Parts: sequence; C-alpha cells; structure tokens
Amino acid sequence: MELDFAGDLVIAIILGFIIGLQREIQVYYENSKEFGGARTFAIISLIGYLSAYLTTYTEWILPSVILGLIIFLTYIHSKTAVLTKDIGTTTEFAAIATFLVGALLFFKDKQSAIYSAILILFLLGLKSKIKEVEGKITRKDLSLAILFFLMTFVILPVLPKEPIDPFGIFNPYQIWLMVVLISGLSFLGYISVKFIGVKKGLLATGFFGGLVSSTAVALSLSKKVIANKELSLYLAVAIGVASSTMFFRVIIEVAIVDKNLLKFILYPFLAATISGYIYLYMLYKKSSFKLSSAEVEFKNPLELKEAIKVGLVFGIIFGSISIVEKYFGNAGVYVISIISGLTDVDAITLSIANMSAKGEFSLKSASIAIVLASVSNSLSKMFIVIYLGGKVLGKYIAGFFAVSLFSMALVLFLLIL
Repeated sequence: MELDFAGDLVIAIILGFIIGLQREIQVYYENSKEFGGARTFAIISLIGYLSAYLTTYTEWILPSVILGLIIFLTYIHSKTAVLTKDIGTTTEFAAIATFLVGALLFFKDKQSAIYSAILILFLLGLKSKIKEVEGKITRKDLSLAILFFLMTFVILPVLPKEPIDPFGIFNPYQIWLMVVLISGLSFLGYISVKFIGVKKGLLATGFFGGLVSSTAVALSLSKKVIANKELSLYLAVAIGVASSTMFFRVIIEVAIVDKNLLKFILYPFLAATISGYIYLYMLYKKSSFKLSSAEVEFKNPLELKEAIKVGLVFGIIFGSISIVEKYFGNAGVYVISIISGLTDVDAITLSIANMSAKGEFSLKSASIAIVLASVSNSLSKMFIVIYLGGKVLGKYIAGFFAVSLFSMALVLFLLIL
C-alpha cells in the first residue's frame, strides 16, 4: 500500500511537471505572462491526488478543493487580464485538468490519467498550428463545413429510404449518402492541402491533392512544364503520386460501402499503388531539381452546387447502370464504367459497390467494372498530361500508368480465375 501510494505520488508529480513545462516553454517563446510553470503544475497534480486520497476520510474534500482552485484561478486570471490585457484562459483550464489528472491516479486509473495528460499536452501544443491555419481557412470554408454537417445529420436522415420512381431505381437516401461520402473524402483532402499549404512541396500536394481531385493536380502541374521544361521529371512524380492516391481513395470508398467487394478490389489496387510508387521512387531518385512551390487550384468540394452536381451525376449513373444491366447485362455495365470513368471515378465506383452490396451485381463483375472505370480515368489523365505538358512529361506519366495499371489488371485476373 505504501509503495503504491508513493509510486502514484511520483507519477502525479511527473505528469503535472510535464504539462507545466509545456506552458513554461510556450510562455518563454511568446514572451507572455502566465501564473504558473512546471513546479506549479506538478504541485497542482499532487494536490489533486492527495484530495482524492483524503476522500476516504470525508467525501467533501475533493469538491471543496476543486472549488477553491477555481476561485483562486479566477482571481489570478482577473489580476493578470488587467495588467497584460490578455483574456486567454487556456492555462487556467489546463491547471484544472491537471488537478483532475492527479485525482484520477488515486482511483487506480493510471492508464486514463496518462492518456488524459497526453491529450492535454496535444491540445496545448495546437496553438501555433491553429495560428498558421487561421489565414488559410476562410469564413466560407467554415460555412461550408457547417453545410456538410447539415447534409449529413439533418437532410440525410429525413430522406426516403425506398425508391421513389415506378422503376424502383432512384433511392434518395442512397444517392444522398453517396454525396455525403464523396464530399467528406474530398473535403478531408481539401483541408489537408490547406494545412500543409501547396507551397510545402509538390509530393505532399500530390498526395493530399489526390484526395480532392487527381485530375485537378494533373491539369495544374502539366501547365507548369511550359514555363520550365527541366521540371518534367519532378512534376511527373507529383502527378503520379496524386493518381496513386486516387487508387487508395477507391479502396476507401469500396470498404465503406461493401466489405465483401473489398476482397476483390483491395489487392489489385494495392498492387497498382505499390508498383506505381516504386516507379515514382525511381524517377524521384533521378531528379536533381527539387521544386518547393506550386500553385494548384482546388475548389471547396462542399459547395452546395458541387454537392447537387455530384448527386445528379450519381443518380444518373446509378439509374443508367440499373437499366443497362437489365437489358444488356455485364457488357453494358462495363461500357458505362468506361464512359463514366473518363471524367470521374467516384460516382461509378460507389454506384457499382452499392449495387454489389445489395446483391444486384456479382462481386467479380463489380470488381471488373470498377477497374475499367479506374483505367479509363487514368488514361484520360494521361492524355491530358501529354496534351498540356508535352511529350517528355507524357512519357514519364505513360510509364507510370503502364506499370500501375498492368499490375492492377494482372492481380485482378489472378483473383477472378
């Protein structure tokens, strides 16, 4: 018992000390004034543990000490705010959280206490990152994020879950669910690019930009070769990374909609991704020029008109597949996949996966259709790159797609034998 008590005291002091040290370092670099540092927070955590320990004698000790701490911190904050004109309350709330971390230790919940301390440190360290992003995330972006929550948690639940047309094709709930999924994935990539900034490096831009639109990356970067032919090799790597991210995006979409279909899709698309990355790595090793800035234009994917456009496209493709499959069989669906893939691979992927999940399409046929759409989309991007970027850039990109698409087709063939 005494050893446990002493051990918990040491842990409480260490956790409080680390949190206080973070505040002390932050204050030093910001040249600001705060009420406490490493020693103060260590004592606060220790008091939290001792207060919890004393509840074995009287249950009023812990709430009384918490109340006293809050009053003390309020008094300190009011004094500091008058002197420094700084009304931030982060340190004060961190002190209360540190007190509770110490209290957690007494209740033999060391794992939760340590996790809580790590989470506090993470949140305290976000300040500099938030300041970096403040100038990049616009008010419009925030408004559109709210629109996404509205689309997901308000509009989606009230939509009819049964087909509304006499042919039993158009299901508003299913269509809007796909809109939410596509918009959510695209918005994740859009925000990621906002965080890293397009000037942090083309490889990072290619990866996160591929979550938004690999076609947009191909269009934007291909045009840059005109100004500087020497960039062809490095730009080819960045465009390839974006296209490989598109393959990964297909895996995510299928995994969400139909896990059974994922068994057929996962390995072909992983093969395409890995072989493509090996090819890109070889190109990257050959490139001596390192580009540190690039302008790639991305639209926020949560704009209402974009969401409606995605919904219409998905509805049309889903309806077309149902009709074509009924009258022309798998061959008709494959043709639709190739045509749809020329401009967008998300809608056809989700449509096929959705039908597969309902048992309306065999897993083998569904996987072939999705691969055909991806091949069609890849070839479309390749011709865009050749047309805008010229033969040199086109040669590198053609090599990339030849390697990745051949690997995809080979693995799929072996799976469906």
